[in-house]
Amino acid sequence: PSLSPSALEDIMTSLKDGSTFSMIDALAILRAAMVVFAGEDSVNFVDATENGSVVVVGDLHGQLHDLVFIFDQKGMPSEDNKYIFNGDLVDRGNHGCEIAILLCALKVAYPKFVFINRGNHEEAFINIYSGFEEECLGKYDHKVFQMFHRVFDWLPYACVVNSGVFVIHG
Repeated sequence: PSLSPSALEDIMTSLKDGSTFSMIDALAILRAAMVVFAGEDSVNFVDATENGSVVVVGDLHGQLHDLVFIFDQKGMPSEDNKYIFNGDLVDRGNHGCEIAILLCALKVAYPKFVFINRGNHEEAFINIYSGFEEECLGKYDHKVFQMFHRVFDWLPYACVVNSGVFVIHG
């Protein structure tokens, strides 16, 4: 799938309207994201520009409306508006797949502006008992669920912001 800024806006609009990613697009985005994450260190260093910001978002837990609200309030990722998603993207809510795929798409499109830390809910055992596996199998199949975990296995554990703030899921 194209991950140009206009394509990402179209994806956001589609998700707001209740659409989900096709299986082909989901797998393509997840594969591309896995390559990006595999090239990162376990700890990322994130610096805000002089007039910019770093927005730290934690524990979305499949709540797509919360993510949409944050983007509406804070804007989309850019050089002056970096994001750290501090784990627990999935489980509990009904839109963990959409959140994880959207954030992976943003990571592929903006690898220096979007950072995703691994939380305890990006772990297969927890997903089996906390709802993400059921959600994923209802929307896709076991192959996609396994691909999510291949991506999750590559997620960094932490970020350091402006050489002074340590961000880790805990």
